[in-house]
Amino acid sequence: MSSTSNGLQAARRRRRIRATVVLGIAAILVIAGLVYAVRNISPPSAAPTGPSTPSCTTLALPQALAKLNVYNASDTSGSARDVAAKFASGGFDIGSISNDPYKQRVDGVAQIRFGATGEDFARRYVLPRVPGATLARDGRSDSSVDLVLGKEFKADVPTASPSTSC
Repeated sequence: MSSTSNGLQAARRRRRIRATVVLGIAAILVIAGLVYAVRNISPPSAAPTGPSTPSCTTLALPQALAKLNVYNASDTSGSARDVAAKFASGGFDIGSISNDPYKQRVDGVAQIRFGATGEDFARRYVLPRVPGATLARDGRSDSSVDLVLGKEFKADVPTASPSTSC
């Protein structure tokens, strides 16, 4: 019987060694996987650079955001065409150029009409170039924006090209 119990003890010892080796290999694989994930997920650290110097950047107009329609609601003939040319030279994508299709009276400088998807474009890119204009949200579903020139519109309203900031 002692040989049988000796054989059982040897088998148990082999199983324990085998289990320890398998657990050790599994632990090494888990640690290696974590190291790989940490190195590939975290952003690389920025290399130290020399002293930073201010540089000028041009704020480009995102032309693909919306089409700008220019309409005339004033008594001055040709205003819409002239203003559309200024905006086109500034990088805007011009759509229709005509008299106001709604035939509304615009007493102020201008009215900027837009739908839900064109509001950001109207506020960020059109309104700053037409001081004194009012904003009017209408029910359109596209991203187009209408600039409707009013009675008080002056031909010298700045419609500068994309601005440069330093």
